[in-house]
Order: sequence, then C-alpha cells, then structure tokens
Amino acid sequence: GSFDPGEGAMATAFTYLAQRSDVIAISFMSTSPALTSFVSLMKAYLVHGEQLLILPSGDDIPGNLDNNPFSPQLLGSNATDVQTANRTIVVGSATRELAKAGYSNYGDGTVSLYAPGEPVGALNIVGQDASAFSPATSYSAPHVALAAGILRSFGYTKARDIKDRLAAATWPITGVQDSRIGVVDLVKVAAVQHHAVEVIEPGPDGAPVRRTYVGKLQERLQDLTICKGVPFFEGRVH
Repeated sequence: GSFDPGEGAMATAFTYLAQRSDVIAISFMSTSPALTSFVSLMKAYLVHGEQLLILPSGDDIPGNLDNNPFSPQLLGSNATDVQTANRTIVVGSATRELAKAGYSNYGDGTVSLYAPGEPVGALNIVGQDASAFSPATSYSAPHVALAAGILRSFGYTKARDIKDRLAAATWPITGVQDSRIGVVDLVKVAAVQHHAVEVIEPGPDGAPVRRTYVGKLQERLQDLTICKGVPFFEGRVH
C-alpha cells in the first residue's frame, strides 16, 4: 500500500542524507505539480554542489511525466531548470527483454535512464526479504544509485560527468523514442577503467543475447581485427 510520512518528515530525511552523501536516492512522488517546500529544499541543495539526486519515475500514474509534471520528478526535466536537471536522474523500469515496463511512468524529457525493476535480492525497510514483491520503479532507482556510487569510487566527482557516463553505460531500450536513453548496465559502468567489448551471441536456448565482456586485452588494439578485417584503434574505442 501507499505510505505518506508527510512533507516535514521527508524534508528532514532528505536534509540528513544531503549532509552525509553525494548520491541520494529517494522514493517519493506527489500528485501536485506545484513546487512544494520539500521539492524547493532539494533544489536548493542541488544548485550549490555536485550531489546527484536519483528518483524513481513512479508506477502506473500519471504515465507520461512530460505531460504531467509531478513533483519531485519534474526536477529531472530540462524544461524546469537545466542546472537542477543536470544533477537529477529520474529512473524508469525496464524488463529483462530491454523494453520499457508497462507499469513504469515515462517521458523522454524527464526520465533519463531505465533499470531493472524486479526486487531480486532486495530487502524491505525492516530488513525482510522482498524478492517476492511486485516489480516497481522504486527498485530501479537504487540500481542507478549503485552505478553512480561505482563511478564516484573511480574518481568521477562532478554530477554532470557521472550522468553522462551512466548514459553511455547502457543497452538500447524499446518503447522509448529518444535513442540516447537506455537501460543501465552495471558491467559497463565497472568497465570504465578496463577494456570491454559488447557482443551478440547465442544464449542457452539458442536465442541471441547481448553481453559485455570486461578484462585485460591479450593483444594490442591495433593487432585485433573484427568486422571483416577492420582493425581496432584507440580512437575508435569508447
């Protein structure tokens, strides 16, 4: 069921996190498009630092966030404030087939990343196993928060740089018009400091699957040839 701790309690919780963390993931949605005091508080923190706010897009209602600017997800929209949007990631849910989940809110101008929504291995607020719970965008947002934390551990400190790197560490998603938006892949995030190659190969059932392999190259890039003999060069790898 729904849980509403009240705006004052949410503001207190956010302030506590903002004073202690560079990556903040909060699961909250208001049906009011107005900038409430809680949303204004978050915006005030974001415009004065390099903290990154990660929000779930929400489930089922309203659907398209671009047409229904709910709070606080509107902080992720460039149409609201570019500076705040550069420090906010609104995360939708994707299926195992790399498609937008039917329950996930969306909007190419507001939702910038997608992630798995199944609570595999998740715990609820009191520490109980939540793996059998229904999928939700509230499970997708922490997935992206982990990815952002990995990048910070590698030395990425600017919110915009982390957001751009996360956008590059994705698989294509169906059901979304903007080709720059994809499903974040933790392997690609970790591969930022290593060599990596993406392949499409047969899975256990023979169907083609996408995979990312990370490791140390055994040959120099210029000595490798793929794609009908086309050689690799550093400038062609990213």
